[in-house]
Amino acid sequence: MPSRVLLAAFLLALIACSPAAPADGWVRHRQWSTQTEIITLATTWPDVVRPGLELGVGFVRPEHAHIHPYERPSTELFELGEGEPLSVLLILSTGHQSPYPVLVSAFLDYTQVVFSLDGKQGLLHYLEIEPGADMHIPIQVPVDEPGWHDFFVTVFPSPEYHPTDPDERLPPSFGAGGRRAVICSGDRAVDGERLPTPLVGEPSAEERFDHEVMPLLPADGRPPNERLLVVTSIPAGQPLDLELWAKNRTTADRQYVIISLVDYHQVPFAGQKWLYLEMPAASELFLPGQLPIPRPDGIYEVQFITVSDPYERIAHTSNPFVTSPMRSAVVVGESQLAAGAGTGSR
Repeated sequence: MPSRVLLAAFLLALIACSPAAPADGWVRHRQWSTQTEIITLATTWPDVVRPGLELGVGFVRPEHAHIHPYERPSTELFELGEGEPLSVLLILSTGHQSPYPVLVSAFLDYTQVVFSLDGKQGLLHYLEIEPGADMHIPIQVPVDEPGWHDFFVTVFPSPEYHPTDPDERLPPSFGAGGRRAVICSGDRAVDGERLPTPLVGEPSAEERFDHEVMPLLPADGRPPNERLLVVTSIPAGQPLDLELWAKNRTTADRQYVIISLVDYHQVPFAGQKWLYLEMPAASELFLPGQLPIPRPDGIYEVQFITVSDPYERIAHTSNPFVTSPMRSAVVVGESQLAAGAGTGSR
């Protein structure tokens, strides 16, 4: 009996000393398996340079990984057998001179999904991009339904940095980026019913700002450019009221999907998991809504990402990349901004 007591005590102590799952739920990559390759550009492909590049995101099939980057076959389309997962290499690179911290997320049909990165499963993966190199990291994403799927990976820079100085938040301080692809599983049928009822833009002569989507503080008589949601504070337990400002300044019609995120997790906005916008030439749209904010005090990151021309071949889209021009700070509860900081809007 004493031995059993000692064993139980040992097991309890072992559990107590075991590392707990991170509170943020991120999978953190500190070391890499032999399946991940870090290719030093200066020695392998000296003509491939990243001057001024903040963040590079792409895909490569494993069999093409050692072909010169400028000569690789296209990765705009991946054809899979029905039920087969997407298994490719994610390419990450940066022009920074020091390791660049990022958070990686994957979306299938505009829904954030759990995926495997270097053999580890998770919804969000934290890592540091090696400077002066192309990182080739195995990524695997389950594709359960046959048909045509839109897929993209989004990378968020400096995810643990939470400044409340509005000047540090102005675009493009924390702009996220990503790369798109089409997956054909089993057959090539495009299911148009996947798209919800569109929200349609109204004619506008607005000339300010080039970005397709910007978050605003609620309407209070000021023009949109003076209501940018840069930094704001709310009491604990309340949702965030805001207004989404969508624009199309071009002379051609555009279609966008808008995805809303709080602390890098997909959340509904205006009652929808994601928004589908039809924007005629020279149009804009103001959409009021709420974002759910976790109850505890703290600083939360709010971001909207834009994807152009859903369910089109990538070659036919107006933008093969995923974009997000800014990341806003929401300060909750007792962690509210110091006196005099106000909303921090500009």
